[in-house]
Amino acid sequence: MDKDITQHNPPSIPLIADDSGNNVGYRDTLDRVVAVLQLLSEMDLSEGLSPRAKSGHYWILLMLIDSVKYVSDALIDETSDN
Repeated sequence: MDKDITQHNPPSIPLIADDSGNNVGYRDTLDRVVAVLQLLSEMDLSEGLSPRAKSGHYWILLMLIDSVKYVSDALIDETSDN
């Protein structure tokens, strides 16, 4: 791929570290994803979720997926440039 990830601002997803043009930023982003996953694993879903909670849970999962995809794509671009 031709795009240079270091010249682009990260998407406006709060989980993606601002300085994601290097491996430290990628690590920070993945650490944030891990922290959210740990919080989600603490949830007691035995009684189900309200419709609003289900919607929030869905959007949190989408942010996690987008964050991991962003880091993955950036690392692929970085390795293909070498």
